[in-house]
Amino acid sequence: MVHARRNSEGRATPQSQTTNLFWKKPQAQFFKFNVDATLFKDQNRFGVGICLRGDEENFIKAKTFFNNGIPNPRTTKTWELLQAMNRMTKLQIENVIFEVDC
Repeated sequence: MVHARRNSEGRATPQSQTTNLFWKKPQAQFFKFNVDATLFKDQNRFGVGICLRGDEENFIKAKTFFNNGIPNPRTTKTWELLQAMNRMTKLQIENVIFEVDC
């Protein structure tokens, strides 16, 4: 969420950025994949972590993936979401919410 204030000309200017630090459970009968990535520039690699939880906040599974290269942020987000979708298919689950930070 970006908070803005108006300058003397009435234009919005970004003031600060806040991030939701609390996990929110999915609606009843749904699963939630939380997905995140990190870059290891010194190793020329990036990693993706995914965590699956149920609607009662129960932990189900987690997995990490690594790949070579340092892609741009859009490519990294696409790759991490693809990995979560592949896990969903492999686990044969439906009613899934994917949550990524952007």
